[in-house]
Amino acid sequence: MADTLKGKRVLITGGTSGIGQSLALAFADAGCRVMVTGRTARETRQFRQTHSNIEAKPLDLADDKSIRPRLAALERLDILVNCAGTIRRENREHDPVEFAKVIDVNLCGTMRVCAAGRPLLARSRGCVLNIASMLSFFGSGTVPAYSASKGGIAQLTSNYEIWTR
Repeated sequence: MADTLKGKRVLITGGTSGIGQSLALAFADAGCRVMVTGRTARETRQFRQTHSNIEAKPLDLADDKSIRPRLAALERLDILVNCAGTIRRENREHDPVEFAKVIDVNLCGTMRVCAAGRPLLARSRGCVLNIASMLSFFGSGTVPAYSASKGGIAQLTSNYEIWTR
């Protein structure tokens, strides 16, 4: 499989920690050129200190004006992995303002990155991997926005082929 991936260009949103970081390391080990994004410059700086073979840049998924230039600056993109996500615990997502913030980052941010990456992926005949959550299927009363956003990502992904034609 490493020969199949060698030299591929991979962008992973939310790649500075958790599942995204594990995917970044696996793609890099397979010979891919990987860029990860994190929410803040500090987060990406810390990531670069321990993973110098992986490029890391800050990216605000709630801001289309930061997403489009970041992706437009890429010369090529073969694999887009949307792994970024935010969650507000302690029932904070029951507040409509907090609910909207989570939906905007998790679901709308995923859509923004897909839309911005679409021309590059079309040129390379690349692919999109959207990471959802177990809560996509059974939800959670304590984190309703996170559950709804990840369920939305599952539906967006299942219908993605239709809107990319």
